[in-house]
Amino acid sequence: MAITLGEPDNPIISVDGATLSVLEQIQSDDGARRWQTTTRWVHPNQSLAIVSITNRMIASLWEAARALPPAQRPQAHLHLWRNVDRKVTHTPSEARR
Repeated sequence: MAITLGEPDNPIISVDGATLSVLEQIQSDDGARRWQTTTRWVHPNQSLAIVSITNRMIASLWEAARALPPAQRPQAHLHLWRNVDRKVTHTPSEARR
């Protein structure tokens, strides 16, 4: 994707490259929630390196967690949403079922 602002031979702003477009929800000034499409320029090689490093870090965390005896493991809870009327909490063992 390419975007150019200004004259083609002398642009004020010119961006070209790989992009990622996502649909996301935003909150407007009046408090209403609205949908918008957001496009970001990405660097594939850099993004793949970050994903690879993050994957190794998560694997390392799981290894450390499995090394603890069950009695010493922290009791973590997964909060699916934080609505006062509808709050459901699952422990990690319940989430695996």
